[in-house]
Amino acid sequence: MNASTRRDRKAASRNSLLTNALELFSRDGYEATTQTAIAERAGLHLQTLIRHFPTKADLVAGIWQESVEQFEAFFLERDSDAISAWRAWVALNAKQIVQQEKITATVQSLPILTAEAQDALTRYREIIAEGIAEDMQVDANTDLRPMLIACMLFGANVHVAESWRKKRFNEDAYVASLLEVVDTAQDMLSHLFKPN
Repeated sequence: MNASTRRDRKAASRNSLLTNALELFSRDGYEATTQTAIAERAGLHLQTLIRHFPTKADLVAGIWQESVEQFEAFFLERDSDAISAWRAWVALNAKQIVQQEKITATVQSLPILTAEAQDALTRYREIIAEGIAEDMQVDANTDLRPMLIACMLFGANVHVAESWRKKRFNEDAYVASLLEVVDTAQDMLSHLFKPN
């Protein structure tokens, strides 16, 4: 087997483990899900899982990392301004968030993963801020406005998600609320962006 094939198989195994772990954590909860169950569901040996992810905490950290990598790839391939790209990402993922609400709450409540979760959330904001700085034609290292806008967008998204968890309004209303936040921010901030 050549190196390229080994890399592809390793990536496929890793992806399968993360996908199946997320599904089992969502269905059964973090504590009730065993590494053995994850490996079996992925169709892999327990030793393979442990080689990739020695603990369940490492699996959840991998899920966070995968989420950030997917967002970064999506964002870098955008053909619109940063706020519109954020809106598209929110719309694309809103229903998945509803379906995976149990795992989201589980992941956020795990003390051992606080650092990983915070790193992932910070990276989301940094990616958004870099795009906004580009759109504003400013240097993100010296101008605080792009990060402030990114924090506002991300924080508002979290606020709506928390409200949904508490009030349990329907899925369509949840998605509409998320998009309304982005649209309101875009309207409020349009004067900051220079025309090309």
